[in-house]
Amino acid sequence: MDITASNFEDEVLLASQQTPVLLQFWAPWCGPCRTLKPILEKLETEYAGRFRLARANSDENPELASYFGVRSIPFVVAFVDGRPVDQFMGLLPEGQLREFIDRLLPAETGLLAPEAEPEPEEESPLPEIAPPSPEEQALAQTVGDQPDNLEARLQLAELRRERQAWGEAMEELLEIVQRDRGFREDIGRTTLLQVFEQAAEQPQLVSAYRRRLSSLLF
Repeated sequence: MDITASNFEDEVLLASQQTPVLLQFWAPWCGPCRTLKPILEKLETEYAGRFRLARANSDENPELASYFGVRSIPFVVAFVDGRPVDQFMGLLPEGQLREFIDRLLPAETGLLAPEAEPEPEEESPLPEIAPPSPEEQALAQTVGDQPDNLEARLQLAELRRERQAWGEAMEELLEIVQRDRGFREDIGRTTLLQVFEQAAEQPQLVSAYRRRLSSLLF
């Protein structure tokens, strides 16, 4: 499905309320785009309707590319329930593409081997994290006194990220996105996406912050 600004709402946003949609930004001159296309098409066939593949020519649809902050292609945005929930840039190996797609699907509808039974999901205990350092406490005080000091917020988020205080780090990064999306070339959002990957063992926490990020961006 070729996507333009005129059919984006129907074929991506509305369609993703029924089935996850992967929107690939591409261009005819992009070699990695041509390599990625058949791999995604193969996976779309194998997953038998569990997700839909759509493509947008970034040269012909600069407004869409700009809206999603596309700086390099291939660039893929995943939509679920009418909202963008995940993305990646560049050419990923097929195994990583499968993992990306599986994260979009309800657990019971992932692509299973023949006669494989899904194993019951167990809640992982939250790991113990180290207490904040004096440096972190000082930065937290600075942020409290100067809420628009985004550089201090970013440093605070990095310290919390280092000690795997994922929720606290995400909160600061989300605040950066909310206050100034363009700060340091959108570093709040890009760092937040990295933290989502690092905190994958806490899917409920990640999901909650993904929804909050999506509500800010769209």
